[in-house]
Amino acid sequence: MGEPWGVDKPLRKDEERRAAQVEIDAIVALSLGVTADELCMIYRTQFPVMRRYDQEDRFDANGRKVPKDVLKLQAKLRDGEELSMADRTWVYPQSGVEYVYEYPFRHLDRETDIREAYQRFEAMVRE
Repeated sequence: MGEPWGVDKPLRKDEERRAAQVEIDAIVALSLGVTADELCMIYRTQFPVMRRYDQEDRFDANGRKVPKDVLKLQAKLRDGEELSMADRTWVYPQSGVEYVYEYPFRHLDRETDIREAYQRFEAMVRE
C-alpha cells in the first residue's frame, strides 16, 4: 500500500503495521486460492473481536493510533468542533513520552483495504 518494505525499514507507525498485516493476509489468501470475498467473510465471521477493535480505532494524520482517552474527549464535542492541542496530547505511561495527535482522525476499513491489496497482488500474479 505504501513504499516497498525491506529488512532495513522498520514499520514504526500503527497504520504501516496494519497495512503490512492486510497485505500479508491478501497474499496468503491468494496463494491458498481464497477469494477476496471469502477472506472478508472469514474476517467478519471468525474474528469478531478484531473487527470490533477495527471499528473503534482511529488513526491521526501521522498514521498513529489515537488513544481511547483522546477519542473519548473527541466524542463529547459537537460536529465540527476540534480538541485543543492540550486535549490531543497524550503521555505514554511507561516512557513518559508525549504525543500530540493531529487531525484528521480517520477510520480505516479493513475489508476495503483487503480487497484493494488482493486486487493489486492478483494483478501482479497475472503479469
